[in-house]
Amino acid sequence: MSGLTASILLDCRRQSWLAAKADLADADLLDVMDDALADVESWTA
Repeated sequence: MSGLTASILLDCRRQSWLAAKADLADADLLDVMDDALADVESWTA
């Protein structure tokens, strides 16, 4: 794996971790996401 590829992978991991941390800090967002998921699961074509 090239140094650039490894660097990109590490940055993706870092950004994913930061996004997950921010999501967990926002309880209202988690409620909205849970409601949206429930809507998708009950959706029929």
